[in-house]
Amino acid sequence: MTGKNTAKNGLHPSGGGWVSGRAIQIGQKCATTLSGALGRELTTQEVMEIEHGLAIQWTLKASHDDKVSRQSVKTTLKYIADCAEDDVHEAYQNCDTTTGAEIGCALSAAGIYESSAASPAAIQSAAKAALLSVMSLESKGGAPAKGYQQMLAEWCIRSWKYYGQTNCAVWFKDESGDHSPLLTWTLTLFSTIEKRPFDRRKAERLLVAAIKAGKVSTV
Repeated sequence: MTGKNTAKNGLHPSGGGWVSGRAIQIGQKCATTLSGALGRELTTQEVMEIEHGLAIQWTLKASHDDKVSRQSVKTTLKYIADCAEDDVHEAYQNCDTTTGAEIGCALSAAGIYESSAASPAAIQSAAKAALLSVMSLESKGGAPAKGYQQMLAEWCIRSWKYYGQTNCAVWFKDESGDHSPLLTWTLTLFSTIEKRPFDRRKAERLLVAAIKAGKVSTV
């Protein structure tokens, strides 16, 4: 495995893994729209989980211009997964934001929403899970790094399914302006990250591509 280890030589210029702890608040209007898409009221805990997930996605967006290669992300994840226990926290704090966000996603999937409170063992376990995830999304020939909007679309689908939804249909009615629930969910989260209304057609394309790539059921 080639690529630069971004966790070994002090804090990476992108800001380090700690950026994934950035706070984002979605507001009552956003929470109401998301609840409407789900067909039930989001709990306070679920709102906090979504805010944490958005913070991680914001980190991926912020790291888009860091030009850290996918190979470097994989090299750094492997280093953190295998390094001495005493070095884990420092390595996680020093790594580039993309690697930090990948670990943050894996920690969240394990039910750990405050990365600063994660044990070295939990961080290393998350790094191993993130490495497997990153490698599984690449073709045998080695696909280039995906744009953050592609990753955000995948997260929208994962979170949609996490909250019990199985209908992943993507549609929009020109006559009425109605969206499918998943498209409403995704547009709301994308608009929060982008801080502007997100283009519906682009959201559709990103969702359809993510569903096809991940073989997500649409029934």
